[in-house]
Amino acid sequence: MAAWGSDRRLADRVFNSLRKGEYLSREPKRIGRQRIRPVDIDGLNYDQEHVLGNVPKVNGKLPNIYSTLSYHPSLLQRLMWLGAAFQDGHLTATDRELVVLTVASMCNSRYVLEEHAEIASRVGLTDDQIEAFRRDTAEASSSIWNGHERNLITFVRDLIEDDAIDDCSWNSISFCGDPVCMLELISLIGFYRMMADVANAVRLEMY
Repeated sequence: MAAWGSDRRLADRVFNSLRKGEYLSREPKRIGRQRIRPVDIDGLNYDQEHVLGNVPKVNGKLPNIYSTLSYHPSLLQRLMWLGAAFQDGHLTATDRELVVLTVASMCNSRYVLEEHAEIASRVGLTDDQIEAFRRDTAEASSSIWNGHERNLITFVRDLIEDDAIDDCSWNSISFCGDPVCMLELISLIGFYRMMADVANAVRLEMY
């Protein structure tokens, strides 16, 4: 207990999680058939067709997350608008995808990780970097990252683990003096943490 003396909050969280059994393997929760099956694209209603009309198909199929969330067209529409805001945002594409993969890895979301692995490759992340996320070995201390990338990974992990950021992590970000970029970074983490939770709870299959 003495080792946790400087962070009582973390100690309390670990203790409560152990008491509830949350530190046992959580993998069985992710095993099984998808809980909400995708909508039948041949039976879409007007609202669903309107929202899904501009979504590109992959091998003739809508990406699973779209066809599943389209049960709630107004929710899906707003999620798409927010996702588009990040795609056209102020962060570089490489930083954005590095953040997304870190979130997916932290949340054990295979769906989000694989959906963004190809995008990450296109915008400049290396095969070794992407594979590190797949193997859950993307440690910030690894030599495959430069200083800026290490700081971003640490920032994401700190926020997810503690639901807060200390001054050291905040000031380590190269654009920490830019309120627009910092707000976008924090919101990006929250958005993809939410999407990872959706994918995990629904047990989204890739396609």
